[in-house]
Amino acid sequence: MLKKLTEPSIKSYLFIFLLSQLLLIAFLSSEKQQKTAQINQDVITRTNANIDTVLFSYNRMANIIFAEVINKPAITNIIEQAYQANELTRKKLRNDLYNTLSPTYRRLRNNGFRQLHFHFPDGKTFLRMHRPEKFNDPLFAFRPSVRIANTEKRNVAGFEEGRNFHAFRFVFPLLQDKTRNHVGSVEISVPFYSVQKALIRAYPAEYFFMLKKNVAN
Repeated sequence: MLKKLTEPSIKSYLFIFLLSQLLLIAFLSSEKQQKTAQINQDVITRTNANIDTVLFSYNRMANIIFAEVINKPAITNIIEQAYQANELTRKKLRNDLYNTLSPTYRRLRNNGFRQLHFHFPDGKTFLRMHRPEKFNDPLFAFRPSVRIANTEKRNVAGFEEGRNFHAFRFVFPLLQDKTRNHVGSVEISVPFYSVQKALIRAYPAEYFFMLKKNVAN
């Protein structure tokens, strides 16, 4: 004979059923959140690896250009002479350096680089290949990479803001081959839009660059 359920019993069963459903929903929701978080983390890890790979390629190319083309007596002699020269002689030497490196700079531009920028040991600009008419401006105050390369005489690589242009910059101290006399530095840099194009070609997806407002200011 079936036992008739009383109203309190029905309420108890209903409570247990609802509680079990809530616990099941909470478990499934927690599992979904964990899987979503893991997927997001995997995407971030993979994207960071892709960016590092592209930047490594630009870094390696910059090092090759520096070693095979720029860090040569024909170039360092011009900069050493210009640092000690008057403005008239500097103008001639600046033109000489510009004409010597124009073919190299064109190849750099074709491969995504934007700047080939030479500095004196005191941080003042000697030659911007992209703006040869602008020179003698001091850089140490707002360009740590240039300051470090010249004061600590070591290579510096990384993202850095400038007055009008931000980029991933590779800055090298320039030393005379035999005397090891420090004559200045050179920057080879690539903007984000070049990195973005390289990323899209190698790893198709959408890539955007965000910079904190206070850094840009």
